[in-house]
Amino acid sequence: MGLVLKGLDQPSDAALSYRKAVALKPDYPEALSNLGNILLDRGDPGDAIECFEKALSLKPDFAEAHNNLGKAQMDIGSYGAAEASFSKALSLRAGYDNAEYNRSLLLLLRGDFPGGWAGYQKRLVEGSPLALPDRGFRQPLWDGSDLSGKRILLYEEQGVGGSIQFIRYAKTLSDKGAHVIVECQPDLKALLATAPGDKAVFLPPQPMPGFDVHTPLLSLPYLCGADMDSLPADVPYLSGEGGWDLPVPGDINIGLVWAGNPDHKNDRNRSIDVARFKPLLGVMDTRFYGLQVGAAPQDPAKAGIGEGITDLSPRLVDYAETAAAIAALDLVISVDTSVAHLAGAMATPVWLLLPKVPDFRWMLDRDDSPGYPTMRLFRQPEQGDWDSVFEAVAARLKTGRGGF
Repeated sequence: MGLVLKGLDQPSDAALSYRKAVALKPDYPEALSNLGNILLDRGDPGDAIECFEKALSLKPDFAEAHNNLGKAQMDIGSYGAAEASFSKALSLRAGYDNAEYNRSLLLLLRGDFPGGWAGYQKRLVEGSPLALPDRGFRQPLWDGSDLSGKRILLYEEQGVGGSIQFIRYAKTLSDKGAHVIVECQPDLKALLATAPGDKAVFLPPQPMPGFDVHTPLLSLPYLCGADMDSLPADVPYLSGEGGWDLPVPGDINIGLVWAGNPDHKNDRNRSIDVARFKPLLGVMDTRFYGLQVGAAPQDPAKAGIGEGITDLSPRLVDYAETAAAIAALDLVISVDTSVAHLAGAMATPVWLLLPKVPDFRWMLDRDDSPGYPTMRLFRQPEQGDWDSVFEAVAARLKTGRGGF
């Protein structure tokens, strides 16, 4: 019943069902592991770990529980323990795609691009629970072979940020002799048209142009052999054509973004209260501009800082307009959202505010991003400690343009 309720997107009822199963049968490792998964999805990795560890005490060779334990350990930043859990799962079940995929995220966090991107391909394995929806293409996935004279279709799979980050490979493919066809989200078409390379950008339901091979965008680092030294880092590769004239510009003009998509699984850790920007207002001769769009963002006026942030959102009708706004700014300060990717792709200075446990794209223990040379990372020293992040941002901002 718990699996059925989870499938119906009723996690609370599913958790209750598993708790009842465990109460009736305390030595039921499968129910404990399933309950742990529900708790992990709800943002409670601590209690999830207790469930997985209890399941493993009952069934030490339970590969799924070792894999799930590794995921929960990653969520609290216990990376060494997570590595051991994934390795144990793989030793118990050779070719365990889910564990290979989860371990790949850990490898990418650690900067192991060859190993990480190879494992990340496990999301494409047919029949895997991680598999992307079948597009029904008759043409094959690109396998990295010669592209001379061929047409390759690229498409997004994980949202706008990924599309902006990996469209950089359009030029790489074009340089290999391919004509690149890009399927994208409606609000990205005009922006992605500014990317270099021999390409065409189209939107469904427009008729799809003919193509010879295809691949999702996030497979390109693996297929193009990305490592730390060969990662395409030439910026800008996107531009804000027809830049704006800002209202009442200051000596330093800064764009702010404080919230991402509320449906993102990690949004509770990456988005912040807009009021946290209050200590930055008035530092030197700065003007702040809200680049925040999307579902019900917090209102600076209601947070008591409306006079300090000029809201640009009414004009940000697509990402081309957001790029035009960014082109008029000196700096963007953002949580982990697509706007941070866009500023980095435009070679605009951008300060990225990160939780203690970041997305794999930002790796660990560094204040820069190899793919975005103008980006500086500000990390929580401990989970939930945004105060330290903003203290560091304020100190850097006081140094003026030299700190960008």
